[in-house]
Amino acid sequence: MPKILDRSRWILLPIGQDQGGWLNRRGSEIHGRFTTRWKLPDGTEKAHDERIVLGPRSMGAKAAERQLSERIRDFFDTHLKAVATAVSPNDQSNFAYLLARVEADRKGDWKKNTVRINAMYFKILRGKLGHIPARDFGNPEMKEFIKAWIAELAEQEKSRSYIQHLLIFTRAAINEGMKRRLIHYNYANEVRVPKRVKKVDQRFMTDDEISALLQYFRENGQRREELILWILYACALRPGELFALRWNDWDEDNSDHLRIDEAFGKSGLDDPKTPRSDSYVYLPFGVQALLREWRAWCGDSRPEAFMFPSKRDTPMRYDNYLKRVLKPAAEAVGLEGITHQMLRRSFSTMALDSGASPKDVQGQMRHTEARMSLYYGKVIPASVKQEVDKLVDQMKTKIEQHGKKPAQAEAKAGRKR
Repeated sequence: MPKILDRSRWILLPIGQDQGGWLNRRGSEIHGRFTTRWKLPDGTEKAHDERIVLGPRSMGAKAAERQLSERIRDFFDTHLKAVATAVSPNDQSNFAYLLARVEADRKGDWKKNTVRINAMYFKILRGKLGHIPARDFGNPEMKEFIKAWIAELAEQEKSRSYIQHLLIFTRAAINEGMKRRLIHYNYANEVRVPKRVKKVDQRFMTDDEISALLQYFRENGQRREELILWILYACALRPGELFALRWNDWDEDNSDHLRIDEAFGKSGLDDPKTPRSDSYVYLPFGVQALLREWRAWCGDSRPEAFMFPSKRDTPMRYDNYLKRVLKPAAEAVGLEGITHQMLRRSFSTMALDSGASPKDVQGQMRHTEARMSLYYGKVIPASVKQEVDKLVDQMKTKIEQHGKKPAQAEAKAGRKR
């Protein structure tokens, strides 16, 4: 008889043990199946059997095993995580109960990646404040307690966003207690984020630095990396959006439009960051030519295939790409501490510096302040195309200048001899 898992202290086991996972090749697809078993606190035994299509047969067994393992983990995260006994809403209710109500009300609207990040904040809050009775949050002393904790986080150089999220969920939980008439006033509303917190990285790259990096990739025959860098810069994409691109996101009959409708993060494929990020960006003519070349010899140009897949034909993890490709290349041309965000900031900075209007920059970057017509109409204005083309032309000039310098130096050395 298979081992029965206790819900109060469940453990996710590897494929092939109690959470039985099997792979089955059916025609051109790989199917997965898993069975999970557990026991409820009242002694009732439960089991769940699920069959799913993992992907094309070409994805390979290791990639299929990994996807099946993630699906099992998702099932446990959704259904079988240990949950503390609910506290009834009376004077003995604690903060953890109120926080659980906030999570239950809001979780349905969160994307997968947001669920993962917010789970971290809720875990921190449960550990710090969860045991405190709800009625205690109506005392003025709680303001000083929360304020001291926030100051301690600031001293640890936690970011402003990190502290703000903890405060937002703390206030929401106390508001929940006020609705239940357990708390008469929310003193957390009077607590502010300290001025001295970890500074936000605002660095960007100059056009000389980007052109040097592009030239490095070209001279070393890394045409795919050159293309990726062009798209990150000229299209102002977030790295998760770039590595979620599929060939059906680019139509050669409308080749200056690149559709952004997915993003790849630590929680897998998901919608883009905001609703307005689900749109189109302008793809400059010079980058279109590089993309056509890549499509011709990339190996898999099916509509549903990823443009820049990993060796297992899955989306590439952008942190791995940064560590294994971008950083070594940047260090080779004398750049330290490069990040994906620096390229996106570089586009914004140089576009505005070259005379582009903020509206056009927002249109290409798909910020929430972009005009609603850009979002609903999915139209790329001519002015956006003009400004992006101008930046690409400037960058090409810089690359040509970088290429000429070694040749000029060689010619000068020859004349001296």
